Amino acid sequence: MNFIKHIILFLFIVSGILNSCSTDKSEEKEVPPPEISAEKQKISAFWEAYRKAQKYRIDGQWKEAAQYYEQSLTINNEHEDSRFNLGNMYLELEQYKKAEQCWLDIVEVNPGSARSHMQLGRLYLSYERPETFDIEKARDEFLKTRELNRVITGPSMLLGHVALLKGEDNAAKDYFQSVIGSDIKSVEAYFLLGYLDWKIGNMDKAGQMFDLAVKYSTPEKSIDGTLSEGDTKDGISYLRPLNESLFHEYFKELFEIKNKDHEMIDHYQHMDTKLKEIKKGI
Repeated sequence: MNFIKHIILFLFIVSGILNSCSTDKSEEKEVPPPEISAEKQKISAFWEAYRKAQKYRIDGQWKEAAQYYEQSLTINNEHEDSRFNLGNMYLELEQYKKAEQCWLDIVEVNPGSARSHMQLGRLYLSYERPETFDIEKARDEFLKTRELNRVITGPSMLLGHVALLKGEDNAAKDYFQSVIGSDIKSVEAYFLLGYLDWKIGNMDKAGQMFDLAVKYSTPEKSIDGTLSEGDTKDGISYLRPLNESLFHEYFKELFEIKNKDHEMIDHYQHMDTKLKEIKKGI
């Protein structure tokens, strides 16, 4: 009997030891190493700052959005969306050199960022911002964008703008025709092709292009609750948004035209005067 009691006691002790070891291991697994815990906190802090930045951006609160994009980049300096959007916020805040640097930083690391090349090109093409206006740089950026993304028509359209400003009318015509090849309802392309024909006295062809521009023109709908660059809360825009055409004011309300022949000449004369003024600053 004593022998049996000793056996039972021995098994009880061994079982207790095994359970203790199992419990210790289980507890060790539940406590992550300090470096893993710190990394989780870092990731959580990044996404919290990024979400706040996105919310402020959507709400049109550019300054607050910029602050949180900057904060997110101090945590993760390689996050491209944060840097791209920070550039857009600097643009809204009229800090153009800072906006430029954001996009330059992106393309230095990621030369394939078509959207960053596009923003740089638009910034360089914007004559209203003399500190960044550079037509040759604009051309280079649009060429890079078109090479990276041949599906979109924007780069070809803007290369046509560059050609117009440089007096390269034949090249401009080729670019606008290529836009129509991809987008048969491009109001701007028809309008600008009409201008080029009007400029050389080809009135019949100019009229045809202008008629097509009018045909495909529709009212633009604004996005409720947001402000474009240069907008103020009273709804008055003092600065042309970066993504708006240089010639937007001349074709934006074609759908309201009643007398096409008379108004075509009036539109093109005003546009021609505007082009000459811009060229003086190049």
